[in-house]
Amino acid sequence: MPWSASGSLQQSTSGSLLESGEGEYLGEAGLQNFLSGRYAAEHDDAGMIGYIQVQPVQGWISKIQKRMEGARKELLLEEQGDIWQSRADPFIESSYSSIHLRPGRPIRIHHTFLTCC
Repeated sequence: MPWSASGSLQQSTSGSLLESGEGEYLGEAGLQNFLSGRYAAEHDDAGMIGYIQVQPVQGWISKIQKRMEGARKELLLEEQGDIWQSRADPFIESSYSSIHLRPGRPIRIHHTFLTCC
């Protein structure tokens, strides 16, 4: 669902409950929607929000980062280098960004993790 903010900046967002695992966040119901072009096909930037219901936020972030490291090719990440840049938003502690090399149009995904409930 695209939305516009401040002029011509457009982003798509996708929320995902992480209680059932990091695979859901990175899989077909989550990140893969952006990598396939189903979401934000015409955009260079998009955002995902992970609502953390169990365990500390940093625990989930570590699990997701480890899973991304092991799936670089599937997630269209560069073969080497950092998976993501921390503090994509300086005002949100659990905010990261990753760059994915989609065919024809790379995309930067802004990941924000929030404690819920």
